[in-house]
Amino acid sequence: MSYEELSKAINDFSEELEFVDRYTKEIYPIEHLILMSNSDYFKAAKYINKTEKCLQTARYYLLNSFNIITTDFECNWSAGYGPQFLLRTMDFTTSVVWYNSCFNYILQVVYFAFGIYKKTDDYTDQTSHEVLLKKCTYNTMGEICSQYKTVPNYKTLWKIISKCYNALSKINLWANYIKHKGGISFKGLNAPDPFQIKMTDSEGKIIAESSDFESIEIDLDGSLNELKDVHKSLFACINDLIDFIDFKSAIPQKHPEKDGLVIPNPSSYVKVILP
Repeated sequence: MSYEELSKAINDFSEELEFVDRYTKEIYPIEHLILMSNSDYFKAAKYINKTEKCLQTARYYLLNSFNIITTDFECNWSAGYGPQFLLRTMDFTTSVVWYNSCFNYILQVVYFAFGIYKKTDDYTDQTSHEVLLKKCTYNTMGEICSQYKTVPNYKTLWKIISKCYNALSKINLWANYIKHKGGISFKGLNAPDPFQIKMTDSEGKIIAESSDFESIEIDLDGSLNELKDVHKSLFACINDLIDFIDFKSAIPQKHPEKDGLVIPNPSSYVKVILP
């Protein structure tokens, strides 16, 4: 592959990883007005900002991983391709974690925008924001929302969330290995472990095996397109959510007859209201 071919491949790949910057362009300029009428929408707006930043960070590391060679300044070429490949795997792993975190932020957007947090166990007006965040999981939200299937627009909202969740199933598995298990390994990076070890107690009962700590192995180059598809799914989900929430609808309007503003009733624009 020539330098020109590599440059074109990187540019083509990057063009498929679109940016989401609707918070800065559409939401931030009216954020103070949103706060006047709906504090839950204001919270959701803040998490839209976090989601977009998270997506761009994941994109950055994915592009680094896609680039098959870095500069001699960053990684001495005299050491061969091994260190170059290692750096790519590190960027790939970092990208996986950031993409996984994007979905957590998406859940938080929905969780606060539609007051789902108020339906969690033991909720009171005094429950701290930190405690509420710990309860914001896909399973918890699914259980709560399943109780309100007849609520108007519920199916549309849950379809947006579940479609994204299903599209991220594989990278969620990878992220789980990275955070809680043996991590992920890459084909061609290290030789297989030649030994298997079993640990026993004093009675000879096996209490642990080396396989318990094994990582899940993936093909780096073969997995790049999977992350690209994840990016596209998250990009679509974020845009669909912003359109569904419609932050502009919460803006107070000028009173038609006198000075002052009219605060819109949430029932006139919040699409999912849990009784």
